[in-house]
Amino acid sequence: MSQSLRLAMQQTQNDLDRAQSEVASGRHDDVALTLGAGTGRDLLWRSDLGGLRHMVDSNKLAGVRANLSQSALSSIRDAASTFLSTLTGARNAQGGQQLAATAAKSALDQLTSLLNTTHDGQYIFGGTNSQQPPLRDFATGGAQPAIENAFTTAFGLSPTNPAVVNITATAMQNFLDGSYAGLFAPPSWAGTWSNAADDAVVSRIDRDELVRASTTANIDPIRQLAEAFTTVASLGAPNLSQSAFETVVNEALSLAGAAVIGIGDEQARIGLAQNQISTASDRLQIRINALTGNVRAIEQVDKYEAATRANNLMTALESSYTLTGRISRLSLLNFL
Repeated sequence: MSQSLRLAMQQTQNDLDRAQSEVASGRHDDVALTLGAGTGRDLLWRSDLGGLRHMVDSNKLAGVRANLSQSALSSIRDAASTFLSTLTGARNAQGGQQLAATAAKSALDQLTSLLNTTHDGQYIFGGTNSQQPPLRDFATGGAQPAIENAFTTAFGLSPTNPAVVNITATAMQNFLDGSYAGLFAPPSWAGTWSNAADDAVVSRIDRDELVRASTTANIDPIRQLAEAFTTVASLGAPNLSQSAFETVVNEALSLAGAAVIGIGDEQARIGLAQNQISTASDRLQIRINALTGNVRAIEQVDKYEAATRANNLMTALESSYTLTGRISRLSLLNFL
């Protein structure tokens, strides 16, 4: 009798554990046992849910990348606009050559800093090569030596030599249109300025939808801005003749103006991608809600019923403990 009661108590304890688990979780303790042949459908729904939730998380990351790209591009465009204003004012001003060179160096440093923006250890403007700084330092990355070498080859003296005052406007324009412009075009751009990949990161925002929610340091507007800033900062502007200086300024104004328009176009493209990401995430959430409802419908238990069952089992278990204790104290010695 004692052994039989202990076996019954063990079964009751197991039933109580399952009931308490269902009260706590709100779902069947053993879903596969309860659903039987319907388990495959439940697993399929849960697999789809996992994929959809992963895609939503991926969309959030793509959204962050797009937001950071937009913010950095806005700052770059503001820097370019400020540079344009300064350059226009310095063109015929007293001491304007030195002022323009100083503003250009500051703008170039700002451009480098913004393009090397990172998020979670990845460089936003690096494209598919997000592990390296997209834009190399001007002084140490190879751009400055390449520019000085091109200048020396063209004019026979360095940009810092006071004799640059003898360079004519025509000679300067020929240089700007020739070997100098080539330094900012592929493949020289990658060799002296950029570690970025040409291809921007492509994000899958839905099962059949891909978007480019960012850009790279290799797009035309960025190269135009780098050329505009460097033209004024590194080609001997403080020592040039007025006519040669005006040639430099005109070139920089043209490049920076085109770059501002190009950056605006790039921001518009990223803005469209942001809208696509938001719309796709909303669609995914609707599907997640629907699948979650399906899963709950077959996995959930009535918590009130489960709690009542648990209380009844607890009462039965306590009664079994009491009865077992009484039986264990029975002895024939009491009747001899």
